[in-house]
Amino acid sequence: MARLPEREKVAADLPEMAEFRPAMLDAWDRWRALDAKARVDLTGSARAIIMHDFIIAEVAKRLGDTATLHDKAFLKVFAIRGYSIRFKKHDVELVSRNQETKQVRAFMGQMPLDGIPTMYNLEVGYVLDGLGTQVVSTNLVCPNGYGNQPYWHIELHDEGYEFGEERDLFPLEPGPEHEQEERGARWKRRESGVIIPFERISKRRDD
Repeated sequence: MARLPEREKVAADLPEMAEFRPAMLDAWDRWRALDAKARVDLTGSARAIIMHDFIIAEVAKRLGDTATLHDKAFLKVFAIRGYSIRFKKHDVELVSRNQETKQVRAFMGQMPLDGIPTMYNLEVGYVLDGLGTQVVSTNLVCPNGYGNQPYWHIELHDEGYEFGEERDLFPLEPGPEHEQEERGARWKRRESGVIIPFERISKRRDD
């Protein structure tokens, strides 16, 4: 597995991150605008597929020439400033559910995908409430290949972002700073509750 990017560097590298949450919320509004009777007949899987297509369209519209969309055998990935980014529905643990194809395993394990000139793979997702009636959070996560659990996540807000818990990749001695242990790795407590304003994309267009 490739070396993982640090969240502070990702936040500094990607002013486009400011567009991810509104794109997902706009996609959710489009879903909610569909005929209510038709939505009732659809499964959760069908909703996720429709939402995914709506999100891809919204992100492409918002980012324009800043991002390049690659369609790799049904895996749609945006290449942005050296990062491959895909959009998914997340559960409350910020884990996406996939058919575990070789390509998905490669993506989640930070391996490069053929034909996409990027260094790191990131995933952006939305979390629904228990009834599936509203989006309760939107997050950018760094997959690390360890049981599909993210190394770190950045919670995206309307006016900025917040660093969430960071995952230790290797076993540590138990201590009060650790809240949860799973598969030999532990989550650290949230380091800051401060919401950092987004850097505007216009400042980075010449990169």
